[in-house]
Amino acid sequence: MVLAALVSESVLMNNYWLASGAVVVAFLALVVAKRQVKEIMADERDYKIAGDAARYAITVYTILAVAVMFLSLSQKSQDSAYATVAFTIAYSVCALMLAYSLIFTYLHKGLSRGRKIFIFAIAFIILLLFVVLSLRVFTPEDSWLCQNGTWVEHGHPSAPMPSEICD
Repeated sequence: MVLAALVSESVLMNNYWLASGAVVVAFLALVVAKRQVKEIMADERDYKIAGDAARYAITVYTILAVAVMFLSLSQKSQDSAYATVAFTIAYSVCALMLAYSLIFTYLHKGLSRGRKIFIFAIAFIILLLFVVLSLRVFTPEDSWLCQNGTWVEHGHPSAPMPSEICD
């Protein structure tokens, strides 16, 4: 709860470094606290339930995200921002499926713990680069921007100039 409050306030103050730092500090605190526990924290049943919950969560997210993506694409003629939302959702679904496939393949093979961590770190960096570059290269650049109370073309938008007042 403290972390959520701190991150919320940091974001409201546009201080993203504080929010990021709070998440890192909380993560490190959890790692230190977890290492001090000597009892059994989870058993096979817990891991099985966690795996099933993750698989169902991925499935539900994918289905809902694709539905919202198609709904947003159907509205793009009214506002070009819907296309950007649709493409962002589509890329998030693709990134999730790619991450799931990589992690599943990684966990399925019999590798040492150190080698698994190294491969996971490399795969995560590659995935992050892919997502950032995909969003930069494939998101539409053609839209209408509101500047000083007037609509200004950014690129060559296919949609007509918005009819609402620009403020």
